[in-house]
Amino acid sequence: MFKKILVPLDGSAAAEHALDSAAYLAGLNQGEVVLMRAAPPPITAGDYNALIIDPDVFGAEQCEACLSYLEQQATRLRHQGCAKVSTDVVQFYAPAEAVLEAVREHTPDVVVMTSHGRSGVKRLLLGSVAETLARSAPCPVFIVGHNAVKERRAAEALKTNGSV
Repeated sequence: MFKKILVPLDGSAAAEHALDSAAYLAGLNQGEVVLMRAAPPPITAGDYNALIIDPDVFGAEQCEACLSYLEQQATRLRHQGCAKVSTDVVQFYAPAEAVLEAVREHTPDVVVMTSHGRSGVKRLLLGSVAETLARSAPCPVFIVGHNAVKERRAAEALKTNGSV
């Protein structure tokens, strides 16, 4: 059913909780998991000390850091039994647009991601990448909810040290 699964990651522990769901779905059909991270373009100082985004320059250090992070997560998935895992870094100006670009490029059967559970002013200012994707992606978007992530963390803490 789902042969190619795209997992957008932002470097947060909350986003990484989508990896278990992606590994499970991939295991059902020996599917491929594509891990992607949106990397911000470098910001440089322009005339009059104005900060500008230079679209012609992409920071090699940023790209290497993103790729290193994605490879760590890919190794984690391989240890969980996912044989086909690839990585991609997409330069972005808006995170949701970067993920949509990855969807266009990789044509996944499903996107698996977590929601950070923002509300109120934070959501107004930062937006909701999960909501934008759910409305705009040409494929299904499987969202691991913020509460599910909290519950999983509590269960992991209980297993590890007997307390929450």
